Amino acid sequence: MELAFIRLDRDTTWIYFYEGIRNIQDLVYVEDRFFAISDFNQLVSFTPQYNPEDDLKVAAQYFEEEEEAVIKRYLVELSDHKELLMVHRYLDNRHNIHGKRFTTKIELYTLDADKHKWTKINSLGGAALFLGENSSISLLASEVLGCLPDCICFIHDFNRVPCKRPRDFGLYNIKTEKFLQIDDTQAATLIKMSNRTPIWAVANIKL
Repeated sequence: MELAFIRLDRDTTWIYFYEGIRNIQDLVYVEDRFFAISDFNQLVSFTPQYNPEDDLKVAAQYFEEEEEAVIKRYLVELSDHKELLMVHRYLDNRHNIHGKRFTTKIELYTLDADKHKWTKINSLGGAALFLGENSSISLLASEVLGCLPDCICFIHDFNRVPCKRPRDFGLYNIKTEKFLQIDDTQAATLIKMSNRTPIWAVANIKL
């Protein structure tokens, strides 16, 4: 997967990053810069300039992982204090051909910008994360009715809805490192009816 951008008020074609950035898994915008994470945990940052390579910076380097692990990576900004997090979602991908993918473990890392490295953490400081492809968000749990602090909600964001039933929903407590039981029957039924992968949305309406 390659990365490109277009400025609607001035560009007529897409501008590609030709060197130094490939196999992008996620992208997030934090404090006037874009951050992108690759398959190898290399985090790069940039601003949308005409010559993007001139502004491309390595914000964090590769680090070792479990051998032969299948990992999906997400970037999430903790909205209350502008902290950038990376989430590793470990997958059992043995039945991937049928869309039957299962999350087995989740790890959480925070960016140390000064040292250009990731540091593993086991607390969200009372926040909650909602993971999804191109739609990951963070919320302060105390501000949302029924939301659990230090928990990560994840959805079935596989590139297609499986023929029988979306399976990879869940709720993970980052402090206890355990999955919590949830009833995903209704959500799975709605996704199957629409035949679309789900996304998270935050309502700004205050009653």
